[in-house]
Amino acid sequence: MHLWPPAAVSATAQGPYVPVSSRLLRVWLSPGSAYVFPRGTTLVRGRVAERGIPVRWARITAIGPNGRVAGRAHADDRGEFLLVVTDPDQNPLQDTVDLDLVASAPGELNLVDTRDRCADLAIETVIRSSVPPTSQDLDNAILRGVSPPPRYVSSLVPLRLKKVPIGAELTLRNDVPFKPQV
Repeated sequence: MHLWPPAAVSATAQGPYVPVSSRLLRVWLSPGSAYVFPRGTTLVRGRVAERGIPVRWARITAIGPNGRVAGRAHADDRGEFLLVVTDPDQNPLQDTVDLDLVASAPGELNLVDTRDRCADLAIETVIRSSVPPTSQDLDNAILRGVSPPPRYVSSLVPLRLKKVPIGAELTLRNDVPFKPQV
């Protein structure tokens, strides 16, 4: 199977090549768990676990005091994440914010394949862009990592964080629990 079948290549292309405007894909990457941000950034570092076992490739959503999404993060193969609070949605006179962290992951934990540590990474289908690409082809919920992958379910129990300092880093002592809906 060809990613770009010959019929999809524009007749105006020079030779058997896919025009650059037809193979553009902007992937939005989240910072890794060890990334160093500048001072003044509101951050939450932590780990997602189910009964003490790290939950690989989990997605974490921070919900602010008014019920709006305050930030999102993706965990790595050790369940570790770095969440940037982009919209605390709180009273500007306060220097802290209350957040609920909700984890989502596959409903059942996957076994790690020692030959391929990324074998259990969720496969997300991205629709090939049109010629020329539209704005929806280049920026959508899948590419931004906002929509959960197939088979991902939310945890029933959020971790409630009280008084997260605005403009500082908070490292969690306890894991974000993952108790999947059954």
